[in-house]
Amino acid sequence: MPADSKTSAGDRLMKPDPADVPGNGPMTDEQREFADKNHGLLLTFMERQRLDADCYDRLALRYLHAVVRYLTDGTLRQYTFSTVLWYHLRSELSNIRNQERLQQAEAEYDRPPWDPTCEETVSAALWQQIERELTFKQCEAVYLRNQGYKNREIAELCGVRPKAIEKRFRRIRKKLKSKEN
Repeated sequence: MPADSKTSAGDRLMKPDPADVPGNGPMTDEQREFADKNHGLLLTFMERQRLDADCYDRLALRYLHAVVRYLTDGTLRQYTFSTVLWYHLRSELSNIRNQERLQQAEAEYDRPPWDPTCEETVSAALWQQIERELTFKQCEAVYLRNQGYKNREIAELCGVRPKAIEKRFRRIRKKLKSKEN
């Protein structure tokens, strides 16, 4: 990233480099110009959410994805770019906060996640099956349950309602039962 692309807001954060958007290939000139023109929206979001520079990289990457998607997906043009962008940024911020909560919960137990070597945990073979067959969120719920958390606590750590956790466990049981047959 060029050094002259710094902004004046907050910690003088650098504009994201459009060449850094993975999976999309290089951005077009139109997308680059659009990203440069609307970069202030990202900084405004961070300011309103009282976020520091630690979140900037992940939010900037999501910003670039939102730019590309907005300019390539015609159905999004019915909305203003700021509406689409804030939806993406709130989603990414939620992901960041959930990841922080999970890391904090793991740190409290001084045990790395998915550790099949602990005697009190589920057997190694079952952990391998769990990791193969379940989504990340389902594995996260199983891990936290195995750590002794109740549904309500798991929901709080994951940032969802307790009913969502109950639904995850129903789906987990259904998946594992279908594999037994």
